Amino acid sequence: MRILMISHAADRTGAPISALQLAREMISLGHELTIILRRDGELGEAYRETTPTHIWRDSPQFDLSDGLSTALRFGPLMAIKCVRSPDRPYCLGRQDRQRTARLRQEIRNWKPDIIYANTTHCGDVVDELDLDTPIVTHVREMGPTIRALDARRLKSTMNKTDMFLCASRSVMRDLSQDFSVPDAKLRVEPPAVKITPEQMAVADAARGDVNDDLKLGEPDTLIIGAGSLIPRKGPDLFVEAAKTALDRHDGAGRLVFAWLGDGEMMQSLKHTVHEAGIESDVLFPGVKARPYAYFRRASAVLITSREDPYPRVAIEAGMLGVPVLAFADGGGAADLVRNYEAGHLIADFDAKAMGRDVSALVTASRTVDENLSKRVSRGHNPSASASRIVALFESVAGTAHQTEPHKKATKP
Repeated sequence: MRILMISHAADRTGAPISALQLAREMISLGHELTIILRRDGELGEAYRETTPTHIWRDSPQFDLSDGLSTALRFGPLMAIKCVRSPDRPYCLGRQDRQRTARLRQEIRNWKPDIIYANTTHCGDVVDELDLDTPIVTHVREMGPTIRALDARRLKSTMNKTDMFLCASRSVMRDLSQDFSVPDAKLRVEPPAVKITPEQMAVADAARGDVNDDLKLGEPDTLIIGAGSLIPRKGPDLFVEAAKTALDRHDGAGRLVFAWLGDGEMMQSLKHTVHEAGIESDVLFPGVKARPYAYFRRASAVLITSREDPYPRVAIEAGMLGVPVLAFADGGGAADLVRNYEAGHLIADFDAKAMGRDVSALVTASRTVDENLSKRVSRGHNPSASASRIVALFESVAGTAHQTEPHKKATKP
């Protein structure tokens, strides 16, 4: 079948990586695929090498004449917002409007059987394309993030989507309770992740490099956190858990915590650990190009998110054979722990309790679960995920054809 995939960006983050892996698998299954990215990014070239890929927002130019055009289409308030912040959804300058008009005609001539929106952030592209084609949206956001969308884009996503794929049961719950999406339009499809044996071998071979980078000795125990240093990811809770665990630690070697990533909270977190006198044991080494080596060296990965639909780092940790400690109400990581016996869940966002669990984990005698990697890999296999998603596409497209006219596309 002909699949039009729309993704919000080509960043090296969870959703774009998952979309790229799914695209490759769908092509290997014999399907035609065209991709539209709302904006380019680090993975853009990898997308273009995989299949025809178009960038929706390519020109930063937006002047007063573009503002006038926007006012005629959407009203003066939207025009004012676009002049002030041209990177907003629906704020296309003249060059982008001309290019997207050509792309819209090209896609219409191609006649896709299904539109696959990789996140809820693609409603503006769906509106501008204005196709009479069934839509499946993969929801990789939880309720608060979805509610923060601009009203026009949120309305497009909710009203025009025929079927919602939910990254986790937490996401499904939010769509049902917060947005009144009927159960018949909801399916759970977790992120697809692939780690090859070669990647694991490279990670294991770099153990010495990790020790050198973090100044670890072989007897030392490493605990990892990862992701953007933003409140939603809970790096402050990571520090609090570390304090508790360090206070209780009396085993052989040091207990060291390291958060891989960067972001707005970096300086405040470094100040916190300095004030607590634990800066030698709680480290913020920044973004790492090869994080798997750090995961394989670790005894556990802490997922401290307050809200996270299904953090990719949790899946990667499980695939690499590393147990996960996560908050029971923090989102999709709870699915991973429950479904695959992948670690421990902590109630009530209690960072001190997480710290006590860390202490118990690293001081108790335990047998490493050699099958953890296999269990998690089977549940998040990109090939199996692509097959399930394409089967859903065929069902949704078939139902749409049986009930034509499907739905009249409307201008935003």
